[in-house]
Amino acid sequence: QFHPKFGCGVLAKMNLNLALVVTALLPCAESATYGLNRRTNAGRVIDDSESDHVPGLHVGSMLAFKAGCINVDIQGIEDETGATTEPGALFALEASSSEPLGPHEPARLFFLQHDGAKRFPFRDRRFEWIIAEHFIEHVSFAEAQAFLAEARRLLAPGGTLRISTPDLAIYAAAYFDPAQRFFKEHYELMTEGPRMEGNKAFMSSRPADMFNQIFYGYGHRHIYDERELREVSARAGWTEANGCSVVRAGFRESAMGDEALAALDDAVHKDESIYMEMFCERTLPRIS
Repeated sequence: QFHPKFGCGVLAKMNLNLALVVTALLPCAESATYGLNRRTNAGRVIDDSESDHVPGLHVGSMLAFKAGCINVDIQGIEDETGATTEPGALFALEASSSEPLGPHEPARLFFLQHDGAKRFPFRDRRFEWIIAEHFIEHVSFAEAQAFLAEARRLLAPGGTLRISTPDLAIYAAAYFDPAQRFFKEHYELMTEGPRMEGNKAFMSSRPADMFNQIFYGYGHRHIYDERELREVSARAGWTEANGCSVVRAGFRESAMGDEALAALDDAVHKDESIYMEMFCERTLPRIS
């Protein structure tokens, strides 16, 4: 059975196959079963009347799906009937009518199996917002540049791209902290509770080990600080010359007042992340 995650726990940061991921999600208090319903075929620009009203795009979703958007991940999914997704085809996830929905479980979700570093099968200016939580560090610098350029194409005027990723500055400062507070607290966060005990098999709070994990673990390929994020975004066209701004935000805090978007931040990443917002054809709020 397919059980997405809706803020009911933490998905371990491991490269697991689908069966293990689904097993890890089953203990959720809210665990409605969803079935797949193909909406479009691969190889064409997505034009689906039922998903066309969905305002957002969630890139690198894994199984931590969000409502109000099209969730995207390179890994496919399979429902209890054996139906599977296909790269490039849009699927609706329909909740089983025989099971009651929890307060945070929508009746329908949307999913696209797609490589986030490649061109998306959507028309220009399709989305009001795009969120990419801890995705950009999993692709190369060149692929990150390509994704950011693609996000600029996909956003409607005034729309917001919200990025979060491990902050190299946090890890560098923590390494030289004699008390090692961050590494100890981050280890506790990532291993507490029955759903996270599996992380103890590959995590430790040793400073050098933590530092190596952020560079070489979890499939990471490029780690950023604020300056590096500004560099890759500028190369992707997010510049003042193009009418765009790149601003620092915070955990569940928006520099542009997009609080509903910021509220989608996953709490498990808050201690280690840098948050940035990017937008074009929009005026920064005045500071009084």
